Amino acid sequence: MNLSKELEREAGFPVHTTAFLSPPSAVNVPPHFDMVDVIVTQTYGSKVWNVWQPTRESPLVTDTAGRLYEHGDQVVSDEMRVGRYELRAGDTLYVPRGFLHEAITTTESSLHLAFGINVHRWYDVLEQAANKAVTALATSAEFRKALPVRKRLSAEASRTNATREPLDRMRNELARGIASGLEDALQALDIRYLGTRASARPGQLMDVERLAGLSLSDRLILRPRLAFGIDSEAGRLRLQFHQKRFSLGPELEPPLRYAASGIAFEVRDLPELSAAQQLKFARTLLAEGFLTVVAVSDADPTTG
Repeated sequence: MNLSKELEREAGFPVHTTAFLSPPSAVNVPPHFDMVDVIVTQTYGSKVWNVWQPTRESPLVTDTAGRLYEHGDQVVSDEMRVGRYELRAGDTLYVPRGFLHEAITTTESSLHLAFGINVHRWYDVLEQAANKAVTALATSAEFRKALPVRKRLSAEASRTNATREPLDRMRNELARGIASGLEDALQALDIRYLGTRASARPGQLMDVERLAGLSLSDRLILRPRLAFGIDSEAGRLRLQFHQKRFSLGPELEPPLRYAASGIAFEVRDLPELSAAQQLKFARTLLAEGFLTVVAVSDADPTTG
């Protein structure tokens, strides 16, 4: 789990991990492609992988039709093959999304891990912005009106002023809405990613027990493998992690970014806060699992 979370934190995209345990000479999944990038790590035994050129470059997650192929199909012929690789314990193979592949069991048992990286695509940004822009058009009474009555549906009928002018206005409004919403759409993907990530929190119960006795000389650090985001919203700070979302005053940005640096620090090191504020802020982040304790001192909690 730690390996998966570390990969997720480094990539900045959701990662799901699957373990495949195969007995000797097991029946194989036919050649297919995945809609995510896959990193395969062989941990025990061996497995042979065939990889072929993609039939659809960089497929979307919705491109599930026609994923499976049979031996004898042209797309999985020798001419289309990228390579044939035998993985043994410790070997790793990267299969980009869309590339056809199959894993063939050998005469020995096999265990491999497949890390699926579900990347965010430029199409996702456009889709997010377009959906929001289309929804905004529905607030206009003009665009909710019925189309003009036409005796025949034809290209000529659609060129009348009664039809063309609303279409032009709607086209312009939609284009403006998409253009102005692209930045927000990009940020929305990050928000959705952070809102669905959950990190392992070993030792948090012990951290919670230490809250009352926390001192200024106790050493804290950002919880390892934590996916988080800090940005601004309506003049305030927005902190997201562990499927949580906090709104903080802008005056807390220096101590928050200091705490998020990943470097161990003493509570008294939090910048631009009084001693009482340092303890309160540290306890909040510790209780929520953003920080964890590195070392506890014997000092009095109120004096450090």
